[in-house]
Amino acid sequence: MDDAREKELLDLIKRLHCLMEDYAELLRLEQIDNKLLKEKIVELRNKKQNHYLSTEQKRKFLSVAKKVCANCRTIENLQIDHIIPKIKGGTDEISNLQFLCYKCHKAKHKKREAEEEIKKAGEV
Repeated sequence: MDDAREKELLDLIKRLHCLMEDYAELLRLEQIDNKLLKEKIVELRNKKQNHYLSTEQKRKFLSVAKKVCANCRTIENLQIDHIIPKIKGGTDEISNLQFLCYKCHKAKHKKREAEEEIKKAGEV
């Protein structure tokens, strides 16, 4: 084998080795990404589970709360609302719960979403 051919083969082997190292690094990064993704999914599932009141918490609240909308005073289509949302540090304590009718509950959430959008726009 002549020197030029041997040099060409050695260069090819070096490039192949670099490609294999790059591929191994990509596989490692993909494993890290998959691990982070799984952790995020678990975190989101836990948040969702924590969003709802337990049956015992609901029973306790229903036994002491006035069954009227805290906003408009209607008695129809009532939903349990966290006065201070859990996402903002609110708890499931009875003192942080109230009844809101469907319309008032929906309006409260829309207002909070609008406020968050305004806050985000101000941060840009």
